[in-house]
Amino acid sequence: MSLSRAFGVMGILYAVFMTAVAVRGVYVLVRAIIFLRLAKAELKRGSGSEGRSG
Repeated sequence: MSLSRAFGVMGILYAVFMTAVAVRGVYVLVRAIIFLRLAKAELKRGSGSEGRSG
């Protein structure tokens, strides 16, 4: 019976870990999409050359 209880605890820890990995993956994906959209908008504006002094 102790083996099944230990497996239950390990299963819960595994589920928590996998949930954290999935949430982190979604977070990184959203950040990448936002970054790419901003970079695309910046390229359309002319690479931000109006902000440079030179």
